[in-house]
Amino acid sequence: MTTTEGKEKPINIKLLSVEETSIVNNCGGKDLIGLSEDTLMFQFKVDATVNLVRETMTVNMAIRYRYNNMDLFQAESKTVFVVNSLNEIINRDDSKNTITFSFDIVPTLVGASYSTLRGIVYKETKNGPLEKYPMPLMPMNVLVEKCVFSVEGGPRSAMRSGRQRRWQPECSTPTRCRSNRKRHRLRGW
Repeated sequence: MTTTEGKEKPINIKLLSVEETSIVNNCGGKDLIGLSEDTLMFQFKVDATVNLVRETMTVNMAIRYRYNNMDLFQAESKTVFVVNSLNEIINRDDSKNTITFSFDIVPTLVGASYSTLRGIVYKETKNGPLEKYPMPLMPMNVLVEKCVFSVEGGPRSAMRSGRQRRWQPECSTPTRCRSNRKRHRLRGW
């Protein structure tokens, strides 16, 4: 990031905490004879909360494994990052209900959160029927595009709406990638 004096100022990002917020394993007693890479479907959801006062960004990430219209497994995690100078890299446009990052940290933080969740899923599915099916590799631009943002702190803060994050449509593998946009939609603003 470049300061008003034209000097480069580093942006420091620190992982503050990781929390498994939910693990649900419904594989027991299910008929999984036809389970394969072609029949197993994945759904994910992701949201992020930017706290301007604490200079933190919290990423909530979840994945669901589905087979024959049954939820086999679900895991959710919450990853909190401290980002110094966060207020300096965010531009808010209240009229368009958007925030823009002058230095786009979102793919990095969403990617770290997704990888963290992948480790949690590996640990929870090890030695079980889903052991052979790790979380799929996803292009970060797809995850970032689906991310729902909210902002806390600062003037005219966004209030978290009562709406829940929605599960994205099922997919067996990512089918197409869209270019990463640095403008992100906010909810509840």
